[in-house]
Amino acid sequence: MKHSFRHRSLLLATLFVITLAASAGFTKKITMKCYDQHGTFLLTDSIVQPIEDCFFLIPPKIPYYVCTTYDPKGTNACLTGGELNVEYKALGGTGFDMLTQQPIEIRDNMSFVITELRDEVTYVWAAKPNEHSLLSLTPMKEATHNPTETWVFERGVVGWQIHNEVTGLYVSGITAKGELSVSEDPVDFLLQTSLVTGEPWQITDPQSQRTYRFVPRHYAVRPFFNLQENFVDDKGNEIAASRESYVKAGDTFALAKKDFQDYAYEVWRLDERATDESTKLPKMEAQHTIDYVYKHVTAISSLRQSARNLLPVDLSGRKVSPDYRGWVIVNGCVKWQ
Repeated sequence: MKHSFRHRSLLLATLFVITLAASAGFTKKITMKCYDQHGTFLLTDSIVQPIEDCFFLIPPKIPYYVCTTYDPKGTNACLTGGELNVEYKALGGTGFDMLTQQPIEIRDNMSFVITELRDEVTYVWAAKPNEHSLLSLTPMKEATHNPTETWVFERGVVGWQIHNEVTGLYVSGITAKGELSVSEDPVDFLLQTSLVTGEPWQITDPQSQRTYRFVPRHYAVRPFFNLQENFVDDKGNEIAASRESYVKAGDTFALAKKDFQDYAYEVWRLDERATDESTKLPKMEAQHTIDYVYKHVTAISSLRQSARNLLPVDLSGRKVSPDYRGWVIVNGCVKWQ
């Protein structure tokens, strides 16, 4: 009896080992490399799937991105090698967390942070033109890391266009002083590149033959969302220029109303919806619009002041009742009441 039990146990253990070996022989590890729509690396993941070339794939979930290569809910995928490249699209704007040592190469629609070294200080390009429509250079230590500081290289007809997505601005020229102008009109530049990280690239304006050197860098992404703040009266009319900023995805923000002469602040609206004391500010997981609503008070104040001026006061400036008898001041004139 004991011998029979021991025999069965040994047989079951042998079958289990054979099953494991067979399973290992019919599965494979698949590495998924995830990139955004501009070729910027996001993350690496891996799965174990049957050895067949085609299988059901659910792509990794990445906060604030949506997979565009495969259905996010899952779909059939076919693979001949052991690696999948999976593309994602940012739901907001793409800023940067830090610069990386990822090898530099140029492909259409690829994004970079563009840097320059001046007097031993590293600057980044920022799509915040000054009053002369010149590109801004921001010291790296003061950089906001938001989407105004990332640039996309797009292949044009005769060269390359350099574009900031969130502002819609392009590098549009090289001035005689060696500065870069920006506008909404794309310009094709001849591009001289290097495959070595940290080595400068050069653009040439085909018309003026002026050149400009810079250092493009890959970066670790940091998603942002746009916050639009409007200052309006209770009839919806704009009383001051709107304010636009970019908030890191997942962060909160604070209300920042302003004081205006002849206007009294009343209430704020979130995405055109009324708010009350119980309304909480949302996390920035989408684009939001804040309306600060004011009431025009100049006319009311003038009427109140006029009414005060018409009321009689005694010669010491004290208000008097209608039954008072004596010299009074009414609207700046002294008379007997």
